[in-house]
Amino acid sequence: MAASQQNQKPYAHILGPILAICSCFSSALSLIFQAKMSELYPCHFSSTALMSIMGALQAGVYAISTERDWTQWKLGWNLRLFAVLYAGVVASGLAIIFLMFCVRMRGPLFVSIFSPLMLVCVAIAGSLFLNEKLHLGRVTV
Repeated sequence: MAASQQNQKPYAHILGPILAICSCFSSALSLIFQAKMSELYPCHFSSTALMSIMGALQAGVYAISTERDWTQWKLGWNLRLFAVLYAGVVASGLAIIFLMFCVRMRGPLFVSIFSPLMLVCVAIAGSLFLNEKLHLGRVTV
């Protein structure tokens, strides 16, 4: 056996799929919350800023508690700075604005189509939490 396989914990093969399913359910719930939030608060830019600030605070607390080496925190004028800026501006800021715009225009089910498991999660969560009718062909559940 390889040394990397000997060091794995016995639950490592189960933990990954469980975390992936939890990620899909939390993304589905996030889409549903964004749909309700965009009805009450239609300003996408400030709600995106609020979500980004809260995410940055949570990530900061997690990063400070896990990375003790302060030399890893330094960003120079190199690829690391560009990667941080790109992730913050494009991946978080613009993507969330477009996502919220699509949720407001077409609904959370339309946005979740781009991730098949999220589609199922949004349908189930919308039915359970928002009392939406779930249509299976001509039959309404």
